Amino acid sequence: ARKSRRNPQVYVRSSGVTAGSLQSLTLLGPATFGGSSSWIIGAEPTVLGLQANSNKVTKVGANAVQLSNGASPVADPGLGDVEVQAGTLSFYGYVGLGDPSQTITVRSNATLEIDNTGDSLTIKPIVMDDGATLSSTLPNRLMPQYCTVPGPITLGGAGTFKVVLTDTVNLNGEVGGSGSLINAGAGLLVLNASNSFTGDLSIQAGTVALTGDASVTRAADIVLAGTTLDVSGRSDGTLTLASGQTLKGNGTVIGTVVSPSGSMVSPGASIGAININGSLTLGGNTVMEMAKSASVLSADLLAVTGTLDLGGTLTVTYSGDKLQTGDTFTLFTADTFNNAFTTVNLPVIAGVVWTNKTAIDGTIEVLSAPVPAQPTVSGGTLLPNGTFQLNFSGPSGYGYSVRAS
Repeated sequence: ARKSRRNPQVYVRSSGVTAGSLQSLTLLGPATFGGSSSWIIGAEPTVLGLQANSNKVTKVGANAVQLSNGASPVADPGLGDVEVQAGTLSFYGYVGLGDPSQTITVRSNATLEIDNTGDSLTIKPIVMDDGATLSSTLPNRLMPQYCTVPGPITLGGAGTFKVVLTDTVNLNGEVGGSGSLINAGAGLLVLNASNSFTGDLSIQAGTVALTGDASVTRAADIVLAGTTLDVSGRSDGTLTLASGQTLKGNGTVIGTVVSPSGSMVSPGASIGAININGSLTLGGNTVMEMAKSASVLSADLLAVTGTLDLGGTLTVTYSGDKLQTGDTFTLFTADTFNNAFTTVNLPVIAGVVWTNKTAIDGTIEVLSAPVPAQPTVSGGTLLPNGTFQLNFSGPSGYGYSVRAS
């Protein structure tokens, strides 16, 4: 470590030192941690670990610096502002976050890591710039397999949360700000507060759970990517979408979903499905897509294990090959169907007449469609490799098959 007489800034860096090489570090002024290799400040029952004396700590460099305590709970109440400018600053084991009146700021492309801390972290505001990450990456330790963040988090842009499989991170404070919350880890991220962030709740991996009275009503969209949103732990067991909010993508919602007027449900990034492990009430806008390639039919799907209560507006688009009479698309499955859509907007295609059976069995069927002209065979050629090439012409947009008898 070195300290300038003109500037009471302390610089602590590591270059090739072994992990755990520091057990006690006392700061006499603001400090910058960095270096080219990872290192640890590790407290023990008889060793103080980091004593910050209300000073600010700044993390620079691409390496990782860990503040740890694997013995009894010790929190340094004198840890002042923390700024993670680059690399990773990690809190491991029974440690606290310091002075609750100060702030932890995580800059773009930097990571604040919390591992196996249980309930030891103290309340301290966390600010995440666009591109910042909060992670928990150490599973299968003889330590708590969860971390609780008790203070508020402000998202200044897209903030990424990465929880390793088998671990849980509990966010007990409000998550606010103008950014999106991106869940990118295979583990469980639990939101326990009424949150006010206005970007997307984007679940790109793992599971996000809402418990108690937790809510995400100010989030622009709720986006699933083959992932899970669990609302069964809420006091009402229900996800109620807010006006202007869309539930979309592919994945599963555990619990009841209510889409009132002004909200939207749109399964699939293209063709896809949202599974509702519970009941679903549709009263807003439901937007779905159908497609056909040769003889293969596909469609967005809302699969409901409980009761599906239809209402509001259904809008369906179509793309692909020419339709034929009897083509049937399944848009909904449910244990029980109730009511019907108030307004149904089906694709307008010349000569195609639809039958809307969504209130009966969740399907839309082609009642009639233009009959294509039969193809005209103009000849054939036996190729040198023994393959027979058939030459014919017919209307575009249809699938053709050759049958011999």
